[in-house]
Amino acid sequence: EPDGRLGALYVQGIVEGHNLIAVYAHVHVKDSLKLNDKVEAGKVLGWVNRKIKDPHLHLELSLDGSPTTSKVPKRMAAKIYSLIA
Repeated sequence: EPDGRLGALYVQGIVEGHNLIAVYAHVHVKDSLKLNDKVEAGKVLGWVNRKIKDPHLHLELSLDGSPTTSKVPKRMAAKIYSLIA
């Protein structure tokens, strides 16, 4: 939010034929980013909100509608990491 309130960002994509949704919370989204914008891997979408007492970021990943767990194959986890790192 422009006034420093906490925000959330939802990013949806396809990874190896699977639907991936990444939810970032406690993030200040860039003003230039609009709903339904297409983004490329590596593009800066926002930054950790520095106006809170303990700046941090929450990241939740779901694959095909289910939260990711340690059961996700390592190659899939590596692919997800390469998209968000």
